[in-house]
Amino acid sequence: MRKRWIAMVLAAAMSAAAQAQDVAELFVKMPDTQLVLLNEASRKTLVDMHRAGEKATVNNEMGGMAEIWKMTDDYLWLETSMGNFIQIRRLPLVNHTYVICLITSVGIVRQGQDSRVEFFTTDWTPLPTEGMYRPATMRDFLRADADTTSEDFKEICAAADIDLFHYKLSPDDLTMSVRYNTPKYFDQALQEKANRFFIDGWKVYTWRNGRFEESGITAK
Repeated sequence: MRKRWIAMVLAAAMSAAAQAQDVAELFVKMPDTQLVLLNEASRKTLVDMHRAGEKATVNNEMGGMAEIWKMTDDYLWLETSMGNFIQIRRLPLVNHTYVICLITSVGIVRQGQDSRVEFFTTDWTPLPTEGMYRPATMRDFLRADADTTSEDFKEICAAADIDLFHYKLSPDDLTMSVRYNTPKYFDQALQEKANRFFIDGWKVYTWRNGRFEESGITAK
């Protein structure tokens, strides 16, 4: 089953890529449906400004500002509007073929964001996320000594009616990290209780053999 999955992803990537494109090219060619706030002309302007060493900002379709925060051959971090971000990473397969990982995040940066992770071929054909990584769950961040039968834990679970996870891609290596952010939206008293149960750190994945494999949890 695993080999069949790898073969499917590889076949899709090879059929999509006649030549290797860097992230800037992939970003400019990104479908408008994936980024409704910035049309192709605006995306090209951002890339040209960044390459010229200028501050890369343009007006978005809602009258706000979009800005490239970081861009390399393989990575792009863009604020599309206030509190809304995308990250794009070109991930290698074999024979100069790639897939795209796109992370869209919303929320207050200092308090905590929530993210969606998607994968595409280099012509922006969607790939199913199943098999690419195992999405994090609340229980991935439980402390080893957490008493999940306690009344305090039951209170926390009742308050955590929506799970919020902030995913981020590294610009420097083939890793993706995720943090459990739901407790950051609790009131102070409940946050203090949550701190006894949850690790305030990042779960790390490393890109290997066409998927993100879990590598453990790092400190805050």
